[in-house]
Amino acid sequence: MAPSAVPHGAQEAAPQALDASGLERIHNAFVQAARYAASLGLQAVELHCAHGCLLHQLLSPLSSQRNEATAAA
Repeated sequence: MAPSAVPHGAQEAAPQALDASGLERIHNAFVQAARYAASLGLQAVELHCAHGCLLHQLLSPLSSQRNEATAAA
């Protein structure tokens, strides 16, 4: 799964692009993780958004050709 069906390299298969329900499932998992952290008394969490992780891929124009932001404008 990836933000868009863009292969990393020319000889690699394209990943399956996340659809709206996939994005919602990931969003809900982040919300649940934050709730777990709060229930444990943690006061902060770190989101790793670099080095090819999903959040990085969503922010990168190289791996994400999504247009939700422009569609809402």
